[in-house]
Amino acid sequence: MNNLAPIGIITYSRIDHLKKTINSLKKNNLAKYSQLYIFLDAPRTGDEDKVDIVRKYIHTIKGFNEVHIIERELNNLVMNSRLGLKYLLDNYGKCIFMEDDNVVSERFLQYMNDALEFFKNDKSIFAINAYNIPTTMSNTTLSSSFFKSRLFNAWGYATWKDRGLLDVLQYYGQYTEIIKNKTLYQEIIKTYPLLIGVLKKIHDGVRDAGDSKLTFHLIKNNLYVIKPFISFVNNIGHDGSGVNCNISNRYNNNELNLNSIIFKENIKYDEKMDKFYNSIVSINSKSINSNSLFSNYFNQFYQQIKLIDGKILIYGNGTIGKTIRALIPDKIVYYVDIADKEHHPYTLKNIVFDKILISVLGREEEIKNYLVNELDIDESMIITFNIL
Repeated sequence: MNNLAPIGIITYSRIDHLKKTINSLKKNNLAKYSQLYIFLDAPRTGDEDKVDIVRKYIHTIKGFNEVHIIERELNNLVMNSRLGLKYLLDNYGKCIFMEDDNVVSERFLQYMNDALEFFKNDKSIFAINAYNIPTTMSNTTLSSSFFKSRLFNAWGYATWKDRGLLDVLQYYGQYTEIIKNKTLYQEIIKTYPLLIGVLKKIHDGVRDAGDSKLTFHLIKNNLYVIKPFISFVNNIGHDGSGVNCNISNRYNNNELNLNSIIFKENIKYDEKMDKFYNSIVSINSKSINSNSLFSNYFNQFYQQIKLIDGKILIYGNGTIGKTIRALIPDKIVYYVDIADKEHHPYTLKNIVFDKILISVLGREEEIKNYLVNELDIDESMIITFNIL
């Protein structure tokens, strides 16, 4: 039991969330052998009382080999997390890292430590993720109870110092890279199109999204994280209390994984689960919609598109067009965009398709008239996304 990875938890003012997370960890058989580190951020003005309640609680935590408390003097969510990671990786060479709203299964620590040991010499595995999105897909869809993914999730993860995770988090040039590298840009569009918008926000200094930086790193370098088919984590932070999570129950895992996973070598990357995750996040993401009304319309529209028989051509290469192409690539034969010389609308005359979808919002009638009058497209073949 001497080689167990230390557990790091970042926390601030959510006492109820933290208690649930700690209590779930304590139910793990390996908890009593594990080193637990709590990284408490300093309070912002007005939050002193709530943070003080958390401070008093964490000094009472028992059920672990040792509990270490690190209290910050300055408030900085990002630095609290990264300094915590650095300390654990520098001192232990590996770690398990969590947020205070990650309620875990009784087999969580076993899964994490087993995976860290099994994949430690496989440098294509960048990290271990314990969360997976709820899925109605049959477990037989995949060849195993775990799989490789190119989409990083920070809701309970583990890594090794030699993978360089901290270096990736400190890098801010992702968006500049994809603008200069057409091949990389196309690979991201194929794998996770919503990443482009987040990387632009990182570039502009609007966000510092670590999971998006890490996903970019995985895609760029052909690396993977290991994920369970059935999640070992339920994120209870989608109640409006968190910094980065909106109110939603779409990501809730009501039943967690209580099984041991037998890992095996040389498993192949199967994109099924990444495509499924991509479809859910695309529909729910604020990168596509700024309000729930848009989300509901988009979801209805997406469901209708899936029922269309035949080949679909997309007009427009914006966020919606790219997302639709990523969600149902088997149905999409081509796209056109007036700003793209290689895919100018005139080129569609050489393409065989059954329907043409206008994905540009606010200009549906203008584009429809252009297609009918200038390009001689039958109006019955045109589909519009009329929500505005």
